[in-house]
Amino acid sequence: MEKVKTKPFLLIRKAIILHEKNFQKKKKKIFLIYVMHLFYKIRLVPVVVHVDRYNSKIYEILK
Repeated sequence: MEKVKTKPFLLIRKAIILHEKNFQKKKKKIFLIYVMHLFYKIRLVPVVVHVDRYNSKIYEILK
């Protein structure tokens, strides 16, 4: 298994930018679910990031 060399905060920032574009297009409340794969405890774990535009918070949920 390969180690993922991406930086989580850059992916989260990218997700927020995508989320803002989607919000402007659709004009409604959208929760963007952005899936990242991080190297976590010797195995790859998908991290689901919920970007909430109204609360300006980022939620990370490990599955």
